[in-house]
Amino acid sequence: MTEDPKFGSDHTDRTAEDLKRLEEVIGSSVDLSDESKFDGLKEYLKNNVMVPSSTNLTGWETSLTDPAKHRDTSFRYVIHAVEPETSIGSTVQSIFILQEMQRDPSIRWNKIDLLQTPEKIVEKAVISTSLIDSEHRVTWRAGGYILRVPLENILKTCREDCGTQFHLVEDIVKVLYQERDTNGIADPDTLLRYSSVSGSSLSYNEVVVTGTGRTGKQVEISGIFVKVFPNGDFVNEVLAGRLSTIAYQKSLPFLRIVEPYKPYQDENPDLFEGGFGVDKGGKRYVFHIERAAYFILEYGGKKTRTMCPRERAEALGLVRQYLSQTPDEKLQALVAEAEKVSDETLQQRVAAEMQWKERDGSWGLGRYQFKSIQPVFERWGGRDKILIK
Repeated sequence: MTEDPKFGSDHTDRTAEDLKRLEEVIGSSVDLSDESKFDGLKEYLKNNVMVPSSTNLTGWETSLTDPAKHRDTSFRYVIHAVEPETSIGSTVQSIFILQEMQRDPSIRWNKIDLLQTPEKIVEKAVISTSLIDSEHRVTWRAGGYILRVPLENILKTCREDCGTQFHLVEDIVKVLYQERDTNGIADPDTLLRYSSVSGSSLSYNEVVVTGTGRTGKQVEISGIFVKVFPNGDFVNEVLAGRLSTIAYQKSLPFLRIVEPYKPYQDENPDLFEGGFGVDKGGKRYVFHIERAAYFILEYGGKKTRTMCPRERAEALGLVRQYLSQTPDEKLQALVAEAEKVSDETLQQRVAAEMQWKERDGSWGLGRYQFKSIQPVFERWGGRDKILIK
């Protein structure tokens, strides 16, 4: 196995494992005596997300955990991850779909903000969910809803993102039901067996469901989850704040699930356009000289924070130690530039970052336990307005 120390990417050669899975899917053996065929197989498996269908599907209704009895070492949930409507990802998706609607008037898009009206989840024709457990914790976003899903509402199961273009077909649910009736779906155990384990990959499986099934059965929200880092910090404080409020309002279990990540490996300093970086102790210290921006990446790059004076001194000390054995004039010049920003300026940046987090992210967090008030977050024009009912 080789790992990319900058992004925690996994480049494991899984040909043998994938070959076994491929044979299970297609129901026959695969002859790869010709080594030239290996690359083709790997490319096929990279783009193929099928898992074997199952005849016994009762596990979808019997093997899932009650969120009220959550244990971090043993759980299994169908979850629907969400993000605020004001997020970049949500905005880009909205623009894309609106452009598609202009080109094709037959496209229907029932846009529902589940952070405002979670009860309308039953109106969603297609809901992208994932099956997670203690060994498969990767999710699309850092929080969302735990669902109770009737078996008939499950349309498709994939070991990775299915890539369902839900807005491009007028009656996508009918199409997906036809696919299920023809191809079947996997049971929970099989899907998890084919899914990437949290420690080996950061990809997630997908279970496509519909809010209301063909006989009228509906999904239910049975709990709320948010992702946290090992130190307890929320991966997305703004999202966690909103979801904690909904959990209190709806009297739902509020679960913290530890986010999987790949720590940075200790590496020598490296140069990039405009600056340099060094990896040590599972963190990456980044000095962007052109922007005079010095920050630290933690948890495999999933958390970014401003570097304080002490941390700058420690990181530059590591670089100087490297330079004493491996001279590099360009890197030496960049180190000298990195020292020019005063300690006072760095400390002011750290303080400003903390103030922003307190205002924009963590205000609503404790309200799930502190039930004497009930905050409601409304976002407009980039500012949070907090209304106390």
